[in-house]
Amino acid sequence: MDPSENINFIKKTRLINQHIGYHRFKNPKKLLEHLGAIQSQDFQMSKWALGSRLSNTPEQQITQAFNEGKILRTHLLRPTWHLVPATNIRWMLELSAPQIKTILRFAHKELELTDGLLIKCINLIGNALEKHRYLKRESLVQLLEKSGISTRDNRASHIFLAAELEGIICSGPDANKKTTYALLADRAPVSPPFNRKEALTNLASIYFSSRGPATLEDFIWWSGLRKQDAQLALNEVKSNLHSEKWDEKTYWFSNFPNTNIEERIHLLPAFDEYLIAYKNRNHVIPQTQYKKAISNNGIFRPIIVLDGDAIGIWKRTLKRNTANIEVTLFSPINKDLKVLLHQKLYEFALFIDKKPQLIFH
Repeated sequence: MDPSENINFIKKTRLINQHIGYHRFKNPKKLLEHLGAIQSQDFQMSKWALGSRLSNTPEQQITQAFNEGKILRTHLLRPTWHLVPATNIRWMLELSAPQIKTILRFAHKELELTDGLLIKCINLIGNALEKHRYLKRESLVQLLEKSGISTRDNRASHIFLAAELEGIICSGPDANKKTTYALLADRAPVSPPFNRKEALTNLASIYFSSRGPATLEDFIWWSGLRKQDAQLALNEVKSNLHSEKWDEKTYWFSNFPNTNIEERIHLLPAFDEYLIAYKNRNHVIPQTQYKKAISNNGIFRPIIVLDGDAIGIWKRTLKRNTANIEVTLFSPINKDLKVLLHQKLYEFALFIDKKPQLIFH
């Protein structure tokens, strides 16, 4: 392949493997099991990350899977918020928690969150959730404050994160559109004893089958693993993978696509895996537009993708019955493509059950 064919192959295969350009799943839990975990910095947008990859699945069905505990939200991998199937959460958490704890040591020292104080906080939170099953974040913050524990300066977020990393809490069901916490023991089945080598193998297998073609450096970025662990994981699965060397980098993937892209235009949410799952995003975003899609402080904006390339960004503002959807294209598109884009924008509005008001800049 010449360089342009290589890049087109990478984009096409990623679209298919991530089920953006090819919809095989109808069940959000099954799709998430295929993807392993997806970033959920923006919770509502992460629902669309699943919805845009499913066939005719309304937001309510994803919310139902979340409320029933089939899909959970917690901090994993890099670390940041992720949606993860209940079947994966325990081994993924045990695999990534030690590395995350190491990263957080300096912040905890700065915030005067000692090990003893964190244990006290986790016990208070755990006892409250044993009594009430699930509680809003605000209620748990009040509990900590009443117990003489300051939650200023983002201390509350670090306390809850510590409780997540210990496997004590995770997301509970929505409560009047407010997020809640619940005991992990009540939300996720007990898994077999943790086996680190098996977990590394599972993670690499999930990543390269759902995100490939991708490099080892991409996997390290996405997983948050140390290089030696990521290399060990890749070594365990590479006999089941294909590899190609392009631009002096080795790309790994599970198979050569035997299907075609079903749709040319895709409306992807903020922090979508099509961008964030890779260290190198130059295949997708032109350098001249890079800062429009990804800010200097790491905010990944919702993008519009045409044939694998980012051609613009979009923003939604939700009102009671309507959704104002603002579109900024990097360059003009023809009438036929604009029709396809309008269809995608209306598809998103249908997903969230709102009447769309489209604004083009």
